[in-house]
Amino acid sequence: YVTFRAIAAGEVTLDSPIKVTKHSAGEPPSKMGFKPGSVMRLDNALKMMLVKSANDIAMAVGENIGGTQAAFADRMNAEAARLGMTGTHFVNPNGLYSPDQYT
Repeated sequence: YVTFRAIAAGEVTLDSPIKVTKHSAGEPPSKMGFKPGSVMRLDNALKMMLVKSANDIAMAVGENIGGTQAAFADRMNAEAARLGMTGTHFVNPNGLYSPDQYT
């Protein structure tokens, strides 16, 4: 939701570059395995997330759209609240376990 709202608001386009950071490249599998500094279009990043889950790419998208992992998670939490998901709290964009993340 957050990424598609960012597209609708004109913050990014499907052609926007998504840069893989050292942090996003270090996410555990399932992942695509891009090296830090690699760049792809948002369109391709979304496709990778749909086909392979791609925890590294989900983190890269979150960092690029939100500015930081935490800022993207804040946007995810705002969207969850808007949808009435009162028992949900996100801390990362890929859904990997964290004791502070629940739904």
